[in-house]
Amino acid sequence: NAYYEWCKKNNFISKLLADRKSQQEAAEAGKSQSTLDAAVIPLEKRTPYSQHRMNEAIWTFIVDTNQALSVIERPSFRNMIDVVSSAKEVITLPDHKVTRAGIMRMFFKRMGQLKKLFAVSSML
Repeated sequence: NAYYEWCKKNNFISKLLADRKSQQEAAEAGKSQSTLDAAVIPLEKRTPYSQHRMNEAIWTFIVDTNQALSVIERPSFRNMIDVVSSAKEVITLPDHKVTRAGIMRMFFKRMGQLKKLFAVSSML
């Protein structure tokens, strides 16, 4: 057919009804919804909270780190537990290098505050 030859020669897509239907069917057959599996980061499985597990974790912490029993009454320990308990996602604990750097930053910040506090004017 001259029409099809002209379409091929001019790189033109046929607009005849039968051709459009077959083009649409071919497009529908090639369609498939892709999944996000490659982009999804699996979360760690969380164990449900129980008071018994919390108590055992505290006792294990005290024994493993040779802490005084009174450590659980310290405001800083209780604050840490409050911060952790309000998390909605899995918590990532810092390693010893990050912890050391954080403690050093806190130390130097506190030293700067103390220097300002104890600064004496040379003009009396």
